[in-house]
Amino acid sequence: MGSNVSRAKNTYDVQGATFKAISEDNNCSSTVDPPKESNMSEELIKEHVLCDENELENNEMKEFAVEDGRVLLVKEDGVFSALGAKCCHYGAPLSKGVLSNGVVRCPWHGACFNSKTGDIEDFPGMDSLAKYNVTVANGKVKLQVTKGELQNGVRQKPMCKRDLNNNSHYVIIGAGASAASCAETLRQEGFSGKIIMVTKEMHLPYDRVKLSKTLDLSVDKISLRNTDFYTKYGIELMHNKEVVGVSTKAKILTFKDNLTMRYDKLMIATGGIPRRLELPGSHLDNVVVLRSVNDANYISKHSADKNIVILGLSFIGMETAASLVSKAASVTVVGSPSLPFVSVLGEKIAIRLRKFFEDKGVKFSDALTIKEFIGDRGRVKEVLLGDDTKIPADLCLLGIGVNPATGFCQSTNIEMSPEGYIIVNKCMKSNVNDVYAAGDITKFPLFINGNQPSNVQHWQMALSQGKVNFFVPFFWTMFFGVGLRYCGYGVGFDGVVIDGNVDAMEFVAFYIKGDTVVAIATMKRDPVAAKFAEILRSGKTLTRDDVCGDGTCKWFP
Repeated sequence: MGSNVSRAKNTYDVQGATFKAISEDNNCSSTVDPPKESNMSEELIKEHVLCDENELENNEMKEFAVEDGRVLLVKEDGVFSALGAKCCHYGAPLSKGVLSNGVVRCPWHGACFNSKTGDIEDFPGMDSLAKYNVTVANGKVKLQVTKGELQNGVRQKPMCKRDLNNNSHYVIIGAGASAASCAETLRQEGFSGKIIMVTKEMHLPYDRVKLSKTLDLSVDKISLRNTDFYTKYGIELMHNKEVVGVSTKAKILTFKDNLTMRYDKLMIATGGIPRRLELPGSHLDNVVVLRSVNDANYISKHSADKNIVILGLSFIGMETAASLVSKAASVTVVGSPSLPFVSVLGEKIAIRLRKFFEDKGVKFSDALTIKEFIGDRGRVKEVLLGDDTKIPADLCLLGIGVNPATGFCQSTNIEMSPEGYIIVNKCMKSNVNDVYAAGDITKFPLFINGNQPSNVQHWQMALSQGKVNFFVPFFWTMFFGVGLRYCGYGVGFDGVVIDGNVDAMEFVAFYIKGDTVVAIATMKRDPVAAKFAEILRSGKTLTRDDVCGDGTCKWFP
């Protein structure tokens, strides 16, 4: 979400919402304010000497233990900064990441923080790093910090509260990653009008990525924020509400229960709807999809010692297979082609991953498809495969992709692609005034793809698009405790160069289009994916010659 100067001095535009600069807003506050040297006297820990001034080379970072906490010391352009040492997302040690061009990038999932302020600049994650006072005297680098600041390690950006005198009404349809990011960014940038998130679910925004990896999670364990947070900053949530129509001329939303709502600015962030099949028996109980926490909990509850069939070799399908195989009687994956992720990762890696899953007990059917779901007393019991064989199925998960949840926009003047994606510009604005869109439902000008309209269905991109569209796609997954990172946009790649050992699942795969490396995938090679993200972010490119040569990864050790 870009901030462009407009209207009066110190007034900006954030996705169309007018606000005063935070510095002039008396309602601004934050849950954890950045440390201020003037108010540390009562709680001041004794001054800690971290290291000699010359211990760190320029553009180097190092983690230090201080009392009960840890601090990341950064030296960039000769200047020292001290920040929280762990990523706010899943707690990765940032010292193992990448320092480049004024940012620290997480080695695990690509979150990016300003190396001087700790502000989060690329997602995933919702918070920024704590910033600590650091000085250099007599050749020593010294830290001054309160105990509370040291133990926390992260902070929320300052946010303004709701001003009841501001009648501007910003409605966000959805409560996923983009929606939550948009709501917080509006408050961070000083918009004090009314913000409402409208959602079909009964829960606060939560980390949907975790669902397929740990199916029995309770929603309170994965919520992005708690109720008190949204109450404090005047962000309202309307639960169990489905938008079925929008009049962009009158600026009115219509709900399924025939109620209506006016808006001044609208953000559409409705995400995807899992695809279903129109096959005999597809209506049977236990033929399910995985989208919500309720879906995940249902699958977990009905999988113990059961025969599970998963249709589709998507990341959702394969992550769920990995999650269930230890508790189910059997897990069989059906799909075409029968190699997981082959269109994304290439044949060699796909073959290795299939064997990895098979070694863990997951079965693959080469029948490629399902013809019929066969039931007993209204519940699925078997599936008829494409080769006319039958296998037992107490539960069948459909993991065959999603369609954009934009049906309510079809009769509007909002520009859409034939597939139903909303076309937006680099500021996530549609062709209709005061209507924006973000996340899985959009086609947007991806700068690493020559600003061509692109659809990227990644959690990190959805969070990013709720704020601003100038980020590098970064995807991650984990199977049986082994992580896979993917960075870039590899659609249409025509060559793969692999550095490392695929059999040992320790490699970097470079996906090449023409002569340019457009994406990479890594296993057990952190932080190479994070380094590649920084190369793309800086506007540089890698060529085939950069990664071929003598077969070594020359551009990064």
